[in-house]
Amino acid sequence: WLWHLVLPTICLTYNGLAKYDGFTAGVIWHGAVNDDSPKLNVPVIILHGVSDPAVSIDRVFALAKQLDADGKTFQLKTYCATEHAFTLPGGAQYNPVAADDAFREAVYFLRKRYGMPAGSVDPLVKEPVPA
Repeated sequence: WLWHLVLPTICLTYNGLAKYDGFTAGVIWHGAVNDDSPKLNVPVIILHGVSDPAVSIDRVFALAKQLDADGKTFQLKTYCATEHAFTLPGGAQYNPVAADDAFREAVYFLRKRYGMPAGSVDPLVKEPVPA
C-alpha cells in the first residue's frame, strides 16, 4: 500500500501529489523544492537534512512558511549535521541514525493519517552497511 502513497522520486512526489487525484498523503524525502510544492493538496511529511548542499534549509523553511500560509497540512522534521541523500545506504552522505529515524517518522505519519495504531517499526537497514 505504500507505493500508492510514497512515490520514489522527489519531483514525482510533488508532481503526483499536486496534479493527480487519488493520493491521500505523501512523504517528501530530502526536502527538494519545485514549482509544484505549494500546490500540495494532501497532508505531507518533509524529512530533510539541515546540512544538505543540494537543497538549502532556507529553501525548505521558505516552503514550510508558504505551506503554512496556504493552510496546508504538513510536518517538517530536520536532521542536524545531515546532508542530502542521508537515507541512501552505502552512499557517501548516508547517516544511519537519521535514516532510521526518518523511516520511522514516515511510517508513523502514514499510520496516523490512516487511523492505524502506531505499533513499532523495525529499522530500515537491519545490519550495518559496508563503507
